Amino acid sequence: MKLKKILLGLGIIFSLITSSFAGFGLETTRVVYNESNNNEGFVAFNSDKNTNYLLQSWVEDLNGKLTQDFVITPPLIKLMAQQKNTLQVTKNTTLPNDIESMYWINVKFVAPSNENLENVLRYSMTNRIKLIYRPQSLRDVNIDKEIKELRWTVKNTSLVVSNSSPYFINIGKLIVDGNEIEKIPSFLSPKSETTINVNKTLSGKEKIKLFYIDDFGKSLPMEFAL
Repeated sequence: MKLKKILLGLGIIFSLITSSFAGFGLETTRVVYNESNNNEGFVAFNSDKNTNYLLQSWVEDLNGKLTQDFVITPPLIKLMAQQKNTLQVTKNTTLPNDIESMYWINVKFVAPSNENLENVLRYSMTNRIKLIYRPQSLRDVNIDKEIKELRWTVKNTSLVVSNSSPYFINIGKLIVDGNEIEKIPSFLSPKSETTINVNKTLSGKEKIKLFYIDDFGKSLPMEFAL
């Protein structure tokens, strides 16, 4: 009897996962926080007709460590069926004013459990998006110009890309001589060099096509020659 309850509970969970996986989430893939604003908002949605979700939100640094540099309000909220809620991000610390800073926003969607079933875990899924803090001095960003200034060099079986700009450059795809590189970083940090292993010996004459992600989540191509 107990096993039957567990199996029934698992069946409900899998049904829930199947029916609602695309029924909730966030309406953006990144939040750009401008220094001139007191806070920035982003929207969580629930298009499910019959399921309410509990939302738990927090911010992590780039190493995945919980931080209070930014706070999200409300940190815990019930998102009703077929409703939307705006969550607010507020800066809680002093950050460099000549370079961008980046963090991770995490929003966990937790589905309700059936209290009549024993040993049933609640289904949950966490949405993770980038939080980019942009100082006032960098408000007039021309990302196309900054992308064009990237410098690429060859080191054995790797590409070394130098980003001398004060901006984070977010990467969607990298193609070298028509071949897409599978393992790539999701961003290039400002004022830094990043090594990307392409798993083959390079001649230094390759053509590079980089797809970068703009502030609105759009993927745009830019071509380079070594």
